[in-house]
Amino acid sequence: MFVCPGMAFLSRRLCMSVQSAPQVRLKNFKRTVESCVTKALVTSFGAEMQAVDPLVTPATKAEFGDYQCNVCLSLAKKMGAKPRDLAGQLTPTLNAELAQSGLFQDCEIAGPGFLNIKFRDEALAEVLKSALDDVERMGIAKVRGMANPRFWTPLLGFFPGA
Repeated sequence: MFVCPGMAFLSRRLCMSVQSAPQVRLKNFKRTVESCVTKALVTSFGAEMQAVDPLVTPATKAEFGDYQCNVCLSLAKKMGAKPRDLAGQLTPTLNAELAQSGLFQDCEIAGPGFLNIKFRDEALAEVLKSALDDVERMGIAKVRGMANPRFWTPLLGFFPGA
């Protein structure tokens, strides 16, 4: 079975049926979440939050969603507030940003101030359908300026196709 690089995280999610899914190119989902968190931070707490690392990581367990954001924990001491209170202030704005992206459901506050973010099932289905419809590239964009790309395989130490 062929597994497309970058799509391994989708293996734990089920996509039932897809009807008339628009063409969706594969994106860097983590960057999308980071961008949404940064915009929400700036809107909620001011322009100085632009430089703050959003601390977005893939979820460690399936029950935590697809991504986790720990930014409220790191900002709590700096801002002199409880992490859960900061998460409560950030959540409405972040939910609006996530909804605008079209890829994610609302985020949920967990524990002391973690934010758990889940993909919309319909968005995953659209991305998978688009990737599967693109038989040649599986939804991965070509790299510009590479007429004859060759990839070095570090474990095997050779260039396939050479």
